Amino acid sequence: MLADHLKELLGNPVFIAGLFACLGAGTKILWDLWVGRRRELESLSLEKQIELPEDQPSQFCWPIYIRLRKDNVIWRRILNKRDEHGLTANIGSAFERSVALPNHGEVVESKIHLAFLGDNADEDLLEVLMDYVNHIGIYQAIRATGEEKNFPYDFGAPYPKGAARHGRVPSAPISDAI
Repeated sequence: MLADHLKELLGNPVFIAGLFACLGAGTKILWDLWVGRRRELESLSLEKQIELPEDQPSQFCWPIYIRLRKDNVIWRRILNKRDEHGLTANIGSAFERSVALPNHGEVVESKIHLAFLGDNADEDLLEVLMDYVNHIGIYQAIRATGEEKNFPYDFGAPYPKGAARHGRVPSAPISDAI
């Protein structure tokens, strides 16, 4: 009985036309939803790309600047530890191990990509920052051996100079500090 009713419906051209119309409308609705969602995601992605350069100083440049300024407050004491064996040398060593070395590479390594998005891409700056990461790595290796009197420049990895000449650094104080 159901089979007979189904044969009758499938033989009816109006039913078939209605069925295909419903299938077409359903497909169109699904297609429009998919295209709309895709456009929304592309729009969000574009907005995020537009927003990111404004975040660069707050997420990359200023944290580095603040860390370098903080380190420079005590850095002169560390240099004095080469000649001293007292409290100043001990404070310098403690600061170097617990603050300066962890401090130095952290922001650069975790946020370096922010300096190279959009119009801020600069191969020379990348080279300076990679030299900085190398300098810090050698510094940490020297201190890990227990050596207190040598510095990275003694092993061919001086503190990188030259970031100030990069006009594309998003924040002038950073270029002056590095």
